[in-house]
Amino acid sequence: MRTFDADFYRLKASQADLVARCGGQKRCGEIVGLVQSAVSYVVQRDNPAMFSVAAKLKLERECGDPVVTRVCAELQGWTLERDGAAPGASPANAFAAVAALGTEYADVVSGFAQRTADGNFSRADGAALDRDLADLIAKAEAFRRFIAQRAAGQ
Repeated sequence: MRTFDADFYRLKASQADLVARCGGQKRCGEIVGLVQSAVSYVVQRDNPAMFSVAAKLKLERECGDPVVTRVCAELQGWTLERDGAAPGASPANAFAAVAALGTEYADVVSGFAQRTADGNFSRADGAALDRDLADLIAKAEAFRRFIAQRAAGQ
């Protein structure tokens, strides 16, 4: 079995997130012109298959978030910023934002506890936790947009 470095697993996790955000393996295959099994190789954490740049761009455009590109930039020491394009929807109010953030955090903690009840933290546990953390980060980003809108008087 091959072993890969942490950067590889971050890229694989971001590609799995991208597939999930675009509606799953079958839908992604339709968007980029691949069969579902080819997309499944990209999602498998220990398979070296990766999306081509063209496929990644199509999928990121489809979901409206540069999921993989952001990770690639971070691995090189860069961060991405929007150039004025409207971000995703903000929560209706602060209470809804806190509730959504709390729910996602509870999901992370609960999922971690369930997956590690045997006293081990496996690679599969890490993959699942990484997906849960991606959802938590998305809720936190939405809350930060809400706070910024309020600070701006909107």
